[in-house]
Amino acid sequence: MGDKKSLWANKVESHNKKQALNPFSDKFDASLSRTLLSSKDDPEYGRPEAQSLSSLRARAGEAKMRGEICDMCDVIFAHGQRSADGTAAITFGPLFSVSIQ
Repeated sequence: MGDKKSLWANKVESHNKKQALNPFSDKFDASLSRTLLSSKDDPEYGRPEAQSLSSLRARAGEAKMRGEICDMCDVIFAHGQRSADGTAAITFGPLFSVSIQ
């Protein structure tokens, strides 16, 4: 029983620390937040925690975006005009009429 009580106490303490850093929480502690601010040069600046839902949504969104870019490149190469160097080009009108179908 003591282990469960200790585990629960740790979860509560962790949650309270997280809420103290959350500016939208009623438990927000501005002075604590200022001490933990990172520099804009920090590679983690502006990024969500590694396993947070925000991070997972960002990765899923990036994967979807990359897939859509690849699909659009396939359409351009299939329906565009090829140049001597192997690149393809298409104007917006034909691109939209082909990609909307």
